Amino acid sequence: MPMKNNFPKKGEEYMGGQSDGYVYRTVFSGSSLEDSYDMVCQFLIEEGYKDLPLPKDAAELEQFRYYTRNKQ
Repeated sequence: MPMKNNFPKKGEEYMGGQSDGYVYRTVFSGSSLEDSYDMVCQFLIEEGYKDLPLPKDAAELEQFRYYTRNKQ
């Protein structure tokens, strides 16, 4: 059953990720940003979130990156 219909409960592990009952966290580690982006998109489709608005591709996603400077 897709996550959208049966969200993991607090402390539950689901497909390698963890849930606090409200937020699900996992890591997608492809060999490139494009691969990771494709993995996220496929995961969202499989879990029932295909209508979620997303950047059109990895290049557009990268524009949302927040660059920080190391301030000490």
